[in-house]
Amino acid sequence: MTEKTTRPNRTAVDAYLEVQPTEMLVNMVGTYGRLYQKMDGFWYLSVMERWGNEMALDRDMWVWTRASRYEVELLSEALGLSGRNDLDAFIHVFAASPITMVSEYHIENKPDGAAEITITYCPILTALEKEGKGREHTICRMVDTMIFGSYARYFGSNVSIEAIKLPPRIQPDDVCCQWRLRASGNQATAVTFKRLSPQEMPRDTLIRLVKAYCRLYQVVDAHWYLSIQDKWGNDAAMERDFWVWERLPRSEVEAVSKLLGVEGRKDLDSLIKLFLTVPMNMTTDYTVAHPTPDRTVVSFTFCPVLRALEKEGQGREKDICRDLDVMIFRNYAKYFNPAIQVNPILLPPRPDRTGPACVWEFRSQ
Repeated sequence: MTEKTTRPNRTAVDAYLEVQPTEMLVNMVGTYGRLYQKMDGFWYLSVMERWGNEMALDRDMWVWTRASRYEVELLSEALGLSGRNDLDAFIHVFAASPITMVSEYHIENKPDGAAEITITYCPILTALEKEGKGREHTICRMVDTMIFGSYARYFGSNVSIEAIKLPPRIQPDDVCCQWRLRASGNQATAVTFKRLSPQEMPRDTLIRLVKAYCRLYQVVDAHWYLSIQDKWGNDAAMERDFWVWERLPRSEVEAVSKLLGVEGRKDLDSLIKLFLTVPMNMTTDYTVAHPTPDRTVVSFTFCPVLRALEKEGQGREKDICRDLDVMIFRNYAKYFNPAIQVNPILLPPRPDRTGPACVWEFRSQ
């Protein structure tokens, strides 16, 4: 019997990222950061549509009390800050989060060692204000305060976080929110940080950050599923999973097409390039074959989602990999070029958890 599938030391994604121009890596950080927000927003709306805003807020809190730990761990590692828990490192990690990275902010260092973060543009607040239902009052006051606290807790810092200004805004050009951070003891080091700019990052840091964002995309998606499963059971979680992923691929196709410069194209090669660059697939390992000019076969040789589902042992891979993923992958073709057919050749469950995770055929008409 062959060994069970493990994460390779080097993947096709690693090889792909290593040859990308720095400008592409910078653009990936922004694209994946914005898609991260969209995915989280779709999940919130999926709960709100079925059970109302109070329950959506409740599940939002459930998700972020848990997912923030992974943000701290993965972003600390990406920035080379693992093991540090001083205030300056904490602000670096906060600034590297997918949501902060696509926001506008400035940081002022105070004489008493504190630091004030002022958010001047926040796409989430902009969307909530445009919606006009007043949800920014609870989301920004309850959820954001909780997330900041969770960041400090998981970072291991003795950091106090005080909200100075929170929405709703009186005037459109008012600041979005403002926070004061202070550390005590040996963590009260001087804060030298001003702003984290992807354009100024070394290539290896950019590559690690892109991979961290895509991994976090999976983590938050999974936590939303689990939050619904925890409250209403697996059938409800699966039904909401379909709700989200019936909608999200359109946003992914639009964003990644723009990222790759394949907007308006309809050819098979461009779809394959897009398919392998959506956030979920950027955490895998794969091989690509072209048996004929009109046929491409993608074999996923490692999939962290399948590995987690197999480790869980509840058999959920049958529903997720056979039903949900078939819909998602066909939606990518639907929104890129409906004439391209996407069909599974091999799907889980795997009898002994060895061999390819799944194999897919893409065929142009």
